[in-house]
Amino acid sequence: MHVKGKVCVVTGAASGIGEAVARAYAEAGARGVVVADLKTSRDRLAKVAGDIDGLAITGDVGLEEDIKALVAAAEDKYGPVDVFFSNAGLSRKGQESASDADWDVSWRVHVMSHVFAARALVPGMLARGSGYLLNTASAAGLLAPLVKLGDAKAATAIETLRVYLDCWGSLARSGAVLHLHPNAVAHRMKRIRALLAADLDDPDQRLALQIACRAWSGGHIPAEP
Repeated sequence: MHVKGKVCVVTGAASGIGEAVARAYAEAGARGVVVADLKTSRDRLAKVAGDIDGLAITGDVGLEEDIKALVAAAEDKYGPVDVFFSNAGLSRKGQESASDADWDVSWRVHVMSHVFAARALVPGMLARGSGYLLNTASAAGLLAPLVKLGDAKAATAIETLRVYLDCWGSLARSGAVLHLHPNAVAHRMKRIRALLAADLDDPDQRLALQIACRAWSGGHIPAEP
């Protein structure tokens, strides 16, 4: 996908991934970049927009009227939207035990916001024969069965899994990093596999979990030895 000369909208753009992508779009020659985030991030959002000569719009992506207003503002300023990057997101603890209010806001932000964007943009994109809807997705939810163990046990389990995956399934190397006997690592991993119901021999599942572990603890994914 090339963004040169295109109109791009980025939500959750006051910081992090959204800010970085908005700046990258501008550097790549986008005709216009619209950055959006909550009103509580107004000052930071304005700075990002100022730095890239873009347009800052505040709003809540979990509200359809705010998505419609965002698209309208982008089109009024730059013309039809070519790229809509739904990056806004939030984190709530508790999984199935979370409150209804937490579930509601998570559902609106992580699911319905994409539906709202599609409703507002897909008809025009189809008519023009082009356009992109991009979504940020998190692998963190894959670790929910471990998170439910509680802070201390979850940290131990996720660190064990991270090291095991980083060591490409070598119990010996994992043990050396964790300062454990290989059999102790094997015992932990048996429990972790059961909780996750994951096939760690499947490269796609392995990579997804590795990304989730790295996101949890921070850092890069090492190359295969």
